Amino acid sequence: MDKIKRKLSFDYSDNKEIKRLGSIDERRISISFIENLSNDIFYEIFDYLDGIDIYEAFSNLNYRFQQLLNGSSLLFKIKLKLQSNESYMNIYKQLILINRHQIFSFHLDLPSHLNQFVSSFIIDSSLKRVESLVLVQIKSNTLISLLINLASLPRLFSLTIYAKNDFKNLNHVYQLIFTLPVLKYNRFNLYGCNRSISLPMAIERQLSSIEHLVMNHYFTFKELYAIISYTPQLCHLDLGHQKKSDPTIEALLPIRKLDCKLKVLRFTSETEYIDYLDANRWERLILQNLPQLEDFYLKYYVQHDDVYESSIYLEDCNQFTSSFWIERKWIFEAEIGFYLTVYSIQLYKERWYDINFTTALSNSARVTLIYLPDIERLESLIIDIRDMLAVTQIYHLKIYCEDVFFIVLLEIIYRLSELDSLQIPSLSLSSEIHLTMEQKKRLLPTNNKIRKIYLEEMTDIEEVIFLITFCPYVNVLQVNCADNIDIELFVKDILTINNERNYYLRSLCFHVSTANEEMVKKLEEMINYEKLLIHYTIKRVRGDIYLNWE
Repeated sequence: MDKIKRKLSFDYSDNKEIKRLGSIDERRISISFIENLSNDIFYEIFDYLDGIDIYEAFSNLNYRFQQLLNGSSLLFKIKLKLQSNESYMNIYKQLILINRHQIFSFHLDLPSHLNQFVSSFIIDSSLKRVESLVLVQIKSNTLISLLINLASLPRLFSLTIYAKNDFKNLNHVYQLIFTLPVLKYNRFNLYGCNRSISLPMAIERQLSSIEHLVMNHYFTFKELYAIISYTPQLCHLDLGHQKKSDPTIEALLPIRKLDCKLKVLRFTSETEYIDYLDANRWERLILQNLPQLEDFYLKYYVQHDDVYESSIYLEDCNQFTSSFWIERKWIFEAEIGFYLTVYSIQLYKERWYDINFTTALSNSARVTLIYLPDIERLESLIIDIRDMLAVTQIYHLKIYCEDVFFIVLLEIIYRLSELDSLQIPSLSLSSEIHLTMEQKKRLLPTNNKIRKIYLEEMTDIEEVIFLITFCPYVNVLQVNCADNIDIELFVKDILTINNERNYYLRSLCFHVSTANEEMVKKLEEMINYEKLLIHYTIKRVRGDIYLNWE
């Protein structure tokens, strides 16, 4: 009942029906109050709750609730939890015996002691409303026994399997999955050692209705070819490929022999073959063999301690920028962590620094650094950046980690010579900030082209002054200001420096938690009085103040 109270208190506080009935203070919701709610409100609440929680809360109440629980309009989403107590299990047993025809979905997390229990559960056509089944930590023998009976479910459209590491081969599993009569979505996650899949090519009477297939386990492309021969309706394929015996993209070519209807292809590789980052090969494969493909997603993992073929051997070092990729809005990103680098191709989404759409797509490649080494260990990061640049040029840099020291930042900027934007969470101004301007100039990369900067947290005005000093061509500056910042002084200092040094800054956006129209008015008066700008606009959108000038 507590979950019902929280749902009413937090999600329905403005509902007219609730207000008519009176207070919904969580501590004072009574049974009589709940009994007066309409069925529509109840069904909305039930859709939010786990089916067993619903049953536990209402099964012992009055006749009205018994009617609701047993009514055909109410469907239960059952989640069998990892550590379910005896009372919970008893409710579960009662629910699947009495209300079988009202169960919409199962999400079963199956530690060892529950695998045996679930394998004894009777599956037949009386579970006529079940559309989704999720199996977590399931053992091979339990899975096989379940799959044998799942064909009797007339509306099972979605099957998700996170299996335990006790499978010798996957032939029987896939053969049983392909017998499910109306299945549209199948995900099979299985990690661990290599396993064989020796399915024969499908014949017409063996064909499956699956449209979306996710395979996160070891397989060869030859095995993949056999599996998808059973799925002629397949339009969405998600591959977690880990097999080291498939060294090239061309190994995927047998797909062309099928009547391929693929519209979405997701490909994840953890092998050492850098060929999977060859944009030209992917382009040829897609154009020649996947004519209906609309969305393409690629993820390629490189372990930093692995020995792998260096990307410097790719024939074209500025890939993923041809008209093929731009027209489809498929863009390149990389994420460098302490242990690995993740390269990806994904659908373009607008970012804070995107102004011109066409330019944004042609110069969209971004790298995200989720760690920064100290100066003594900087060389390892520089090597990672070197290999990344052998794949494509990088135009945008985002840094996640705190305490960004300027010497490390400058070394990175120096290597990423085509950077257009820089986003950092904060700037730690250590003793290096007290270097003379002459010393700083000697450190400044001469090829710095950064035009846009986003400082996510500014605690001192000097941090922004420091950034625009080292990136003098910046024309867009976005800053989140701490509450203790003097906003008028901040704006005055930035505009003064920009004017005196003939910098290129033309747009300033800063977030202030206390922003209001009075603050905007004072800033406007200050700018006019100090004659800092002539032609400009200033406006507030919630906590953001936008200042633009010619």
